[in-house]
Amino acid sequence: MPGRMIYGLNEEKIESAVTHLQIGEITAKIDAADALVQRAAEALDRNAESMGEYMPSLDRARIRRDIGFAVRLIMEAVDTLASAYGGSAARASDPMGRIWRDLRVATLHGLLVPATSLELYGRLRCGQPQKAAML
Repeated sequence: MPGRMIYGLNEEKIESAVTHLQIGEITAKIDAADALVQRAAEALDRNAESMGEYMPSLDRARIRRDIGFAVRLIMEAVDTLASAYGGSAARASDPMGRIWRDLRVATLHGLLVPATSLELYGRLRCGQPQKAAML
């Protein structure tokens, strides 16, 4: 960000309170997503060590929920980062634009769609039968 100006103002982005707020929010979302993914990985590792015991459906749904929510947090963080970065992120040749587009495409994968994973977990927590084939 050094040298990048806020359009219409005589202020560098790196000196702006808005930028500082955005960086705080971006890093908090990334850290929260990391904690969710770590918890899911630890649960999978514990289950793998159980020597063939099949993980209960609710536990599998929680892992899928956590991963879906982590994806949402990361996408929100990258959206905020692209906004802070500025309009040049829209250029096809810009690395930030490439990161944003690649991540957006990855979030279209069925197992990464947050709404589906959140609904599945909520459904099971309410005692309803699962509809998802991939659990």
